[in-house]
Amino acid sequence: MNCRYIFIFMLLIISGHDTFCQTDSSSFRNIPLLINKLSQTINFDGIPDEEAWNSAEPLKMIMHSPVFGKDPSEKTDVRFAYDDKYLYAGARLGYRDPGMIRSASYKRDYMGKGGDLFGFILDTYNDHENGMVFFTTPDGLRFDASIQRDAVLTRPDQLPMNLSWNAFWDVETRKDSAGWTAEIRIPFSSIRFQDIDGDVRMGIIVQRWIPASNETDLFPAIPPNWGEYSPIKPSQAQDIILRGVKPA
Repeated sequence: MNCRYIFIFMLLIISGHDTFCQTDSSSFRNIPLLINKLSQTINFDGIPDEEAWNSAEPLKMIMHSPVFGKDPSEKTDVRFAYDDKYLYAGARLGYRDPGMIRSASYKRDYMGKGGDLFGFILDTYNDHENGMVFFTTPDGLRFDASIQRDAVLTRPDQLPMNLSWNAFWDVETRKDSAGWTAEIRIPFSSIRFQDIDGDVRMGIIVQRWIPASNETDLFPAIPPNWGEYSPIKPSQAQDIILRGVKPA
């Protein structure tokens, strides 16, 4: 009988710890991350090696699958910055064996899991329901789409995003002996957002897909509580702040 009580007590401790971790993770996402405004120019060539990138803090990527919460198996350095005209993303996507880098297609809006992917979702109005999707591959494919209703499907034949949505934006990529790199540039004229007292608050989800290890890495750390669509839910995005940006 005593052993039974000890077992129940341990279960309560573990479940309480899990609840605390989930609550803490959720509250952390609501603490906005201030994105730095560039004081120097970026040579938009697919290699984020300019001095300007050093002022941007790399994001802490976390493995989403196959094992949630682990460190990514490959080095992944992702940074964001902006100027008066563009939002920039710069990524160094490492590979211990660059021969494992894969590209599945050159066709726009193709997002098959046979090739490497890097990109992000912007909840530009920070409404926790809608998002704009921007992804690329090692060969510079452009994938863009929109998400509505927090990627919740109302019919089994629906997709969680609208692939017919397209925007004006640019991407450059490069492959080298360390892996591949990418720079993405989104004009503020291509997205809609609100300026409140000089601050623009958005939500962001960053994702890397590594087919060689069947691995998805994310920022922020979104648990797989909502199945396969967990990584694309705007309600789980990290809040970010841009200052001094005006809608076009």
